[in-house]
Amino acid sequence: MIKTLITNVKIADGDDALHRFRSPFVLVHGRNGGGKSAIINGLELACFGKVCDVVGKDIKLKRYLEYLSADGATVHALVHTSDNLRLSYPEKPSDIREKYIDAMSLALDAIKGSKVAFAKFLLKYLQDDVELSVPIYGWDAVVTSAKNHREALLRVEESTNKKLRTQRARLKELEIAAKYAPLDDELKSQRYDTERSVDDAKRDIKAINREMSRFVKEAAPGLLKYMERFLPEGMGIPELVMSDSDFTLGFANRPYPSGAETVALAAALGAAVLPADSSIYIFPDRAYDEITLGGMMRAARTIPAVGVYIQSTVTPSNYDAEKLGWQILKV
Repeated sequence: MIKTLITNVKIADGDDALHRFRSPFVLVHGRNGGGKSAIINGLELACFGKVCDVVGKDIKLKRYLEYLSADGATVHALVHTSDNLRLSYPEKPSDIREKYIDAMSLALDAIKGSKVAFAKFLLKYLQDDVELSVPIYGWDAVVTSAKNHREALLRVEESTNKKLRTQRARLKELEIAAKYAPLDDELKSQRYDTERSVDDAKRDIKAINREMSRFVKEAAPGLLKYMERFLPEGMGIPELVMSDSDFTLGFANRPYPSGAETVALAAALGAAVLPADSSIYIFPDRAYDEITLGGMMRAARTIPAVGVYIQSTVTPSNYDAEKLGWQILKV
């Protein structure tokens, strides 16, 4: 767990603030403008080298991050962990920083992204040893070199999309050239071969996407059942609805979740598939009411993780957070 945070993020006088953590489960509580996001942003910078804005968008560019400090000072953040690791910003990313993953952002991006993005998330992190196959030349060799079929499918998806982008760029060059002068026989042959390569790549991508969809459909029942244990009581039964081109992760009879429900689903998805020994969950800033917050914290307390951090202007009702292992950090 994280033991201390030292940072100058959003400190008006330019000095550093020191925050000590007694638990891996932390509620940062205070009024709007009181300094909650300063703590959260400091943790994000030290652990991930980025911060997330209010809508969950990653901000990594240094020229924007420098606005987080006062009087033009270089923004910095440093955390120490219980296993004697030191993570800091603006030091360059290291193997130590790569030890931790921004679990909430990963899961939210998977839920709010495309059908392919969701499938790639599950292929990368869901530890299901399933047999997959696509009618692509060299598939068996990729499977042999990869750790498993899931990794093999991710590799061919990446390489095939790269091939498609390259061939499309080449085709565009030839089309531009043809506008200014007739193509000679060699360039005509190149255009023909490139058009065939584009068609072949499109065909392969369709086959890859079909296999990705099959994997998600077969994995979904067990995944959704496992996610239930990490959702707030009474929120509903998670349900995945898939079409040929899209998907929705919501609840039975309620396919389009609210903002707080989406956060809860992301936390449950991450808890179900992401590695516990490297996952840090930083909940996005939401206007939780006392009852909703209590349910979220009760469920979050079951998440296997390095740390779970929530910020709120209220404290939970019907849930004795401190007795149940939470630290309430008042600012």
